[in-house]
Amino acid sequence: MKKIILILLGFLVSTAFAQHDPVAKKILDRVANKTNSYKSIKAQFTNTLVNKVEDFSESFEGTIYIKDKNYKLEFMDTETYFNGKTKWVYLKESDEVNVSDVEHSEEDSDEVENEILNDPTKILTIYQEDFKYKYIEDKVVDGITVSVIDLVPESLEKNYSRIRLFINNKKDELYTIKYFSKDGNNYIFKINNMETDLEFDNNFFVFNEKEHPDVEVIDLRE
Repeated sequence: MKKIILILLGFLVSTAFAQHDPVAKKILDRVANKTNSYKSIKAQFTNTLVNKVEDFSESFEGTIYIKDKNYKLEFMDTETYFNGKTKWVYLKESDEVNVSDVEHSEEDSDEVENEILNDPTKILTIYQEDFKYKYIEDKVVDGITVSVIDLVPESLEKNYSRIRLFINNKKDELYTIKYFSKDGNNYIFKINNMETDLEFDNNFFVFNEKEHPDVEVIDLRE
């Protein structure tokens, strides 16, 4: 019976989002076009995990640097570097770095946190593939007028039921992303500050072993 109910709920959600909402698409395209016009982005964000059933929440600060397909992520005592081909995950506490190729870095992309942190360059264009989307409303959040848009994955195998985007209307920028996980957890990514068109050398997105002479290198590439 539980399985039947889940199938019916999935059908109802799919029907409600049967077509891409033109209002939502217009807003999302405007944001994506503006974002793609930047040569680089530096964004400071807060990642919050909320479980209302357990009355539990915790937050962590992070910073992401993006240039084309390259990025550097500073988050939870970990630095992640990606130069478009190779990914380095430097664990400061254990002084080790895991090196992997693109295929390895995408293995766990279905997990909620990993989907957004695994490839931050796709954050603002995530809706363009494998999602139905719908405009919900305009509202004021933290004194900012935002457009609320829901994304529903076409695949029912995802670990979350939907993603809610809050778009800053005045700046045409993403303000908050909220994942509704099927395990009862909500993951909220709030952008606190964003700078654009900064100058980054390509080496900025490569882990420099010479600066960490005692680091243990774990090469996961085949």
